[in-house]
Amino acid sequence: MGLFSKLLVNKYYLDRLYTDLITRTAVRDKLAPAMYWVNDHIIDRVVYLAGAATGRLGRGTYAYGDQRVIDGAVNGFAGGAGFLGREVFRKFQSGNVQLYAGGMFVGVLIFAVAFAAAAYR
Repeated sequence: MGLFSKLLVNKYYLDRLYTDLITRTAVRDKLAPAMYWVNDHIIDRVVYLAGAATGRLGRGTYAYGDQRVIDGAVNGFAGGAGFLGREVFRKFQSGNVQLYAGGMFVGVLIFAVAFAAAAYR
């Protein structure tokens, strides 16, 4: 029973078959280099290109979306507010208290007439 006993003790040599033939030969020698090549040449390039595209998109968004659109709108509103304060509302601020009181009286009178007309209907 020498050969049969040796076969049983070594579990039909399945562990050695798995370790030597499948793991070392197939995985380490064939599959691992192929996967390394796929990682190095395909996956890394896709990640690099995605990063480069994202960087370009960010720079374009900053240059056009932020600098021209958003900052342009904010600067436009600020310029409009400056113009209104400088050219339009400045004329209403004369320092004449009697003129301010007269304007308030006219405003109260307009509201009184509007409320009376609304209540009368």
